[in-house]
Amino acid sequence: MAERKLRRMQVNRTDQLAHIRAELVRLGDHESLRQLDASVAEWRKSEGTAPYDPVTTLMRHVTGEMKTALRDLGFAQERLDTVVVCSFPQNDVSAQMTPFADGSGLVEVSDSIMTLAGLYGQFSGIGLARIGARGALRGMIEAFRAAREGAMGGDPAVLTALLRYYNVNQRVFGKSAKLGHRASPHVMEIGSLVTLQAARFVIGHELAHHVLEHRTPLSAFSPGEHVPACTGDQRLELDADLLAHRATERASEREFAGTAAEPAIQFSSLLGPLVAMLAVHVTEQALFVRSGTTHPPARTRAKLLLDRIGEGEQNVATLFLGTLLTATERSAVFDGSAPVFDWEWVVRSPDLLSTQPQEYLRTITLLDRLQSRPRPSLVEMMERMAEDAGGWVAEGVRLAVAGNCAAALVSWGVDEETATVLADPRRALLFHTLVDEIRTGLAQRGTPDKELLGVSVAAACLVGSGLKAAAGRS
Repeated sequence: MAERKLRRMQVNRTDQLAHIRAELVRLGDHESLRQLDASVAEWRKSEGTAPYDPVTTLMRHVTGEMKTALRDLGFAQERLDTVVVCSFPQNDVSAQMTPFADGSGLVEVSDSIMTLAGLYGQFSGIGLARIGARGALRGMIEAFRAAREGAMGGDPAVLTALLRYYNVNQRVFGKSAKLGHRASPHVMEIGSLVTLQAARFVIGHELAHHVLEHRTPLSAFSPGEHVPACTGDQRLELDADLLAHRATERASEREFAGTAAEPAIQFSSLLGPLVAMLAVHVTEQALFVRSGTTHPPARTRAKLLLDRIGEGEQNVATLFLGTLLTATERSAVFDGSAPVFDWEWVVRSPDLLSTQPQEYLRTITLLDRLQSRPRPSLVEMMERMAEDAGGWVAEGVRLAVAGNCAAALVSWGVDEETATVLADPRRALLFHTLVDEIRTGLAQRGTPDKELLGVSVAAACLVGSGLKAAAGRS
């Protein structure tokens, strides 16, 4: 049954590539277009005429590694043969395993979780390179000093900017856009290892649910809109975490034992999973109005793994986690308490680069500022917008302020059935879904194009806070 569903949901990567190219052309991002063409040309050298799909290729490779590792840990090959893994471009679910009545299982992993893991991995590579370049003892001392200064892995503001840019793009446009991070080849190589370990852990976690015969479609990596916001068995998630960590370490041993990378096996096998947990944490906190989750908090999950390693490495890992978590939380808050994305700072930064036109970066800053406005300021702004967009915009504002979110959505042109679904406190809800539905409704009601995006985002912020509060009371 899993194989049949997999065949039905295969992603057309050729169409996806064409869409990416068209978007880059629209934005005037010629450098990214050049890099994409170079990647495709390199792909052709080894894969011939096969569709350009490096993500699926990575998934297959890592899945094979993790199944082998789980077999080494004592799980039957017959059971491992009944689960299949695929990647998909949707962003509402990071990863999940769906069991079927015939005993088979389907693991789905979002492209976006790999994008986020890559951002964390490259940043972490700076700190790991610092340790390795100075030897174990001096490196540990330097690591402790850097962490106390809030700069483990580099300037935390850099990671905050990388994540903030990603989050704003996801919240407004629903796309996995990212800035470039300037780094030496050595740092990039180390960062790629951390990203690989994160990928191993994500896939290993879902495979663990299957081999442990957890009969539930919910997972610690799936805060999806179709997942009900309910309480699940957190012990199942922690058990899957522990097995995934053991399998990640075993896969690393098979690859790196007897090589120059052998000393990094234990620590990278821990840091990768921590990065994966943070990638999910930032997804939940930044992208959802309501998130349907069944797993323990990231700190609880991280502590479970940290308790399994030696005290020295545990201390350094804890410091790494503290720096990464600080940047994560600062990037995920849109209430005015965290600094917004500063496009001028990014342009000046020696650590960051962007192939996007400066006008697009400036737009992201403006959209971030808009989402970070306090509620009274949003009300005032939308009432001014109503003068050009239509009086019914102001009527929706009054309804939203009064707590009647479904009626406010209808006032802005959202059909009643959709408004009821969006207002249902039992369902998870992406901020982008809210923006998209409001934007469609406002367009149908004749909102001028020049006002459409700003009004839609402001309205989503206003009604989103009400929907979130209602979910907390239910």
